[in-house]
Amino acid sequence: MNLPAPLKQQQNSNSRYNTEHIETKHRDEWVIGSGVEADIVALNIESFVGETVYELLLGDSMEKRGGHASQYVTAETGRDFRKYELLTKGGWWCSGLDPLKNWEPMAWGQFKGDFPRFSDEKPGEFVKYDAPKRVPLGAHYLRVPLHIWLNVAERYRIAMPTNIPISERGEAIGFWEWVRVKNVPVTLTEGAKKAGCLLSLGYAAIGCSGVGTVVQENDERKVRLLKPLLRPCFQPFATEGREWLICFDYDQKLKTRRTVNKQIDKIYWHLIQNYRCEPKICRLPGPQKGVDDFVVAQGAAALEPVFASARTLEEDRIRHYSGLSFPVAMPLDQRYVSDIDIPDGEKLVFVRSPKNTGKSTLLKKVQGKAQDRDVPVPILVLTHRVQLGQATCHPEKLALPFASEARDMQEGRLFGCGMCVDSMHPNSGMRFDADNWYSDGNVILVLDEVEQFIKHLLFASTEVSRYRTPILKEFQKLIKNILESDHGKIIGLDADLCDLSINFIRGMAETSIAPWIVENHWKPNDEQAWTVYEYDQTTPKAWLSSLFNKLEDGPGFIFTESQKSSSTWSTTNLETVLQAQFPDKKILRIDAYTVADPKHPAYRCVADINKIIADYDIVLASPTIGTGVSIDIRGHFKSVWGCFWGVGDSDCARQALSRVREPVERHVWAKSNGVRKIARGETSLYTLLHNEEVLTEQAVKRILATTESFSADEGFSHNDTAFNTWGKIAVIHNFDSRRYRTNILQGLEQEGHVIEWGYQCLDDAELYEALTKARDAKTDLEDESIVNADDITDSKAEELSRKKEKSPEDWFTERKHELQKKYLIPIDKPLIERDRDKWFSQIRLHYFATVGEPFLMDRDRNIFEGLLQNGQLWKPTLNRSVLVLQVACLKYLKVLELLHPKRAAKGYRNTDRDLIELAQAAISNRKQLNPILSATIGDKMTPIKVLKVLVGKLGLTLSRMGQEGGRGKGNRQWVYSYESPKDAREKVFAKWLERDALSRSESAVHTNSIYLDSKGDVHGEVAA
Repeated sequence: MNLPAPLKQQQNSNSRYNTEHIETKHRDEWVIGSGVEADIVALNIESFVGETVYELLLGDSMEKRGGHASQYVTAETGRDFRKYELLTKGGWWCSGLDPLKNWEPMAWGQFKGDFPRFSDEKPGEFVKYDAPKRVPLGAHYLRVPLHIWLNVAERYRIAMPTNIPISERGEAIGFWEWVRVKNVPVTLTEGAKKAGCLLSLGYAAIGCSGVGTVVQENDERKVRLLKPLLRPCFQPFATEGREWLICFDYDQKLKTRRTVNKQIDKIYWHLIQNYRCEPKICRLPGPQKGVDDFVVAQGAAALEPVFASARTLEEDRIRHYSGLSFPVAMPLDQRYVSDIDIPDGEKLVFVRSPKNTGKSTLLKKVQGKAQDRDVPVPILVLTHRVQLGQATCHPEKLALPFASEARDMQEGRLFGCGMCVDSMHPNSGMRFDADNWYSDGNVILVLDEVEQFIKHLLFASTEVSRYRTPILKEFQKLIKNILESDHGKIIGLDADLCDLSINFIRGMAETSIAPWIVENHWKPNDEQAWTVYEYDQTTPKAWLSSLFNKLEDGPGFIFTESQKSSSTWSTTNLETVLQAQFPDKKILRIDAYTVADPKHPAYRCVADINKIIADYDIVLASPTIGTGVSIDIRGHFKSVWGCFWGVGDSDCARQALSRVREPVERHVWAKSNGVRKIARGETSLYTLLHNEEVLTEQAVKRILATTESFSADEGFSHNDTAFNTWGKIAVIHNFDSRRYRTNILQGLEQEGHVIEWGYQCLDDAELYEALTKARDAKTDLEDESIVNADDITDSKAEELSRKKEKSPEDWFTERKHELQKKYLIPIDKPLIERDRDKWFSQIRLHYFATVGEPFLMDRDRNIFEGLLQNGQLWKPTLNRSVLVLQVACLKYLKVLELLHPKRAAKGYRNTDRDLIELAQAAISNRKQLNPILSATIGDKMTPIKVLKVLVGKLGLTLSRMGQEGGRGKGNRQWVYSYESPKDAREKVFAKWLERDALSRSESAVHTNSIYLDSKGDVHGEVAA
C-alpha cells in the first residue's frame, strides 16, 4: 500500500476540550501510554465509579428484571452484582458511533476497570474489558475533531466536504459517513486505544473487540449460522474496491499466532469473496505487542515502512513460511560463531548465521567435544551435494570419510562419515538402514545448508527421485532414533534458516521438542561489505561486455546457472569465447562434467579448491559448487560475476556469489522473473496442495478400475510433513520467481552489501555473436558425438549411470542410449534438437491420445505400482508421470476431432461454432483443466487462442491462412489452418506400437525403477 507521509503535527498532550469527565490516570493511559491525541480521548472516553458501572454493564438487563437492583434483587441480579463488584471501584468507558443507526452513539462499548475481575470461563485469568450484557457486539468508530479529519484526508488525498458542522464537544460531524461514501481505506485493529492511536496519525482506523469478533459464526443466541458472515457493524465499510489494512497484535506464542492467523484468513476471504474489497495484512515487527505500544516505543515514523510493506494474504503466508518466528535461545551480533557453546542437553539445534561466519569451524568444535566423551559420539554429515560433503569432510575440516570413498562405510558407522542423501536407502551402495546404522541413535547428525538440503530431498531429479519414498522413510527413522537417544543431537546450519526447515525436522520426527536456536545478526562493516554492480537489462549483453573489460585488470570468478552447450550463457560456451579473447589466460571450468572427468584439471577439485584455483586467471563455475564451498584465497580474484536466469531461487544466487569470501566487487545480472516454475507457478498453498490431492485421487481411481493386483481397500499413504513442506517450498519458489532480480538485490542489501549501477558498457554485438556461434558450434559437435557414440546394452547403461567418474565419451554414450530407449528409432541430429525442445513429452501425449490409447492404462498402472513403495506414494511424482487425466481432458474437449483432416480442410475461425463450444468448455472448467494439462487457459481467451494452447500440448501448431470478410469495422477475421506435422513422430509411433503390443503379449512388465529425470520424463516404464 503506497501511502503519503502524514501531516506534521504536534501531539497534543492537553485537550482543547472539556476533560473533567476523565480521571488523570485514565487520560494518561490513553495519551502517554498509547499515543492517542488528547482531543480524541476527550471526545470518546469517560471515567466512572460506583453504581453507575452497574448501569453501564447491566442497564438493559436490569430493566427487564423489573427495575433498580436496590428495589428488587433477583438471584441473577445478585450474581451479576457480585461479578462486577470490583469494577465499581472505578475505570474508564469507551463507546463510539453506530454505523447501523445513522451514527448515533453506539449502545455497545467497553469498560476497563482499575481493578479487573476474574474470568468465569478461564479460572485464574483477569478480564481486561467488559461490555454491556445482552447488547449486540459492536466496534469502535471513534469521534474525531476537525484536524484529525484533515490529517486523514491529506494522507489519502481525498477531498473533504465544506462547512463541516462541529458539535459542542468539538466533534467533527460526518467523518465516518465521509469515509464510507468516499471509499477511504480503513485500518482494522484490536481495541479502542489502538484505533485512537492510528486515528491520531491520520489512518481511518476501526477498533474491533477481538480478532475473533469480526466474522460472525453464531447469532446472538449463540446458535451456529448456516454461513459465517461479516458482523453487521463492519458491513457498511465492506464496499467493492475499498482497501482494508488488517493490523493485529504481534505475539511470540506459536499457539496464539495460529489462532490469530485463522481469524485473519476468515476476515480476508470474506472481504474478497463476498464484498470484493482489497484487504492487506500488516505484520508488526515487535517486540512491542500492539500498534499503540509500537508507536510509543519507536515513534510514528517507524510505522510508515511497516504499513507500506502490507501484503496480500498469499504474500503474507509465503513470507511467514520463509521467516524465523521460533524463540531464539542465543541472539548474537558477532563476526564468527565458531566459539559458541552448544549445551549438551539440547537435542535439536539450529544455527542461523550469515555466510562466512565460521559455521563450519563450529562443527569442528562440536566434533572435538563429541570425541572427548568416554564413549565417543560419531558425526554423520548429510548433504545434498557430493562436492559440499567432500569439502565439509576434508582432512583440514572434519577429517571424515565420505560415502564415495568407502562402499560399506564400516568405519563411518564407528567414527562418523559424510554422505549424500541420495544414497540414504537400502538399495544404494551404502545399503543404508537407519535402524542398523547407529543402533542406539547416539550420533550427531549435521545438516549443513539445511534449507537447500530439504529442497533437494523433496525436489531433486537426481537419484533421490528414484527412491524418494524410501529415503524419506529412512531419514525419518534416523532423526527419531537420534532424538530418542541419550547423546544424539541434530544440528542444522544455514544463513537463511527459517521456520520451514525447523518444522520439517520436527514434523518428520513427530516431536514437540523445542528447538535451541542461535541467530547471529552480524553484518559486514564498510571494509567487509561488497560493492554489487547491478545490470538491469533484459539480457546479459552489457554484463558480458563489462566482464571482458574487467578481466583485463586481473583474475575473475564467474558463476552461471547452466553448463550445457545448448544454453547460450553456459560455462561451456563462455569458456570457448573467453579462451579465444584471452589466449594467454588460464581458464578453469568447474561443472558437473569436469569434476567427474579424471582427465580434466577440475576433477574432484573441491577438496583442494583453494590450492587449485590459485593457478588460474579465470574460473567458471556452475551450481555444482553453488553452496557450501569456501574459496578463501585472498589477493587473487579482482571481481566476481553472476549470471542468473532463475532456475534456482534468489537464495541460491546469493549463495553462489558468496563462494569467494574476499569482499571484491560483484557484478550481477539476473532475469527480472525466474524461468522455473513449479506446478504452473501457483502461489496459494491451499490451491497447490488441493490440486495435487485431486489429481492423485482422480488418477488412482481410473487406474484401480483397470487392475486386480491392487485393491482400493488396501489404500496408500504419503508423508504429510514432507508433502506439506513440498507445497510450501513450491509456493515460496514461485513467489520468489515473480520478483527474482529484485529479491536477489534486496537480499544482498539486507546482508549489508552496497548496490550500485553496473558499468555503463554498451552491448558488444561482436561478443554476443561470438557467444552464439560458440553455442551453435559446440551443440553441433556434441550432437554429432552423440550420433556417433557406441551402442550399449541396458545393463551397460545402468552401470554407466552409476559411475562417479565419466569422460565426455561416457556422457555421449549415455545420452545416445537414453534417446534410443525413448524413441526406438535411429538417432540423428534433428531428433536430438527436437528432444531438447521437449518434443518427447508432446508426442508421447499425442501417441496415447490416439493410436496408443489401448496401452495407456497399462502404462499408467505400471507407473503407479512402481512408485508405490511400502504402501507409500509420492503424489507430485505420480501426478507428473501418468497421462490418463491429460488424455481424458483432450477427449472431453474433442481436440483431436478438430484436427481431423476433413475438419482441418475448413480452416479455423473465432466464429466457428465448434471452436466456440471448445472455448466455453475449456474456460468454464479451467480451474480443473489447467493443473491437469499444465496449461494456462484464461477467461479472456479467444477460441483460436484456446485451441492453440491445447494443440501446443501435442507439439502441433496452427498457421494463419489469411483474412476473410468485408472491410467494415469488425467484419474481417483471420483464418487459421492445420497440417499434419512433417517430423518423425509417425515412425516413433509405429515403433512404440510394436513395443507395447509385444510387452502386453509377453507380460514383460518391469516397474521397479520408474523415476522422473530433470526434464520430467519418466524412465523405466514399459510404455513410454
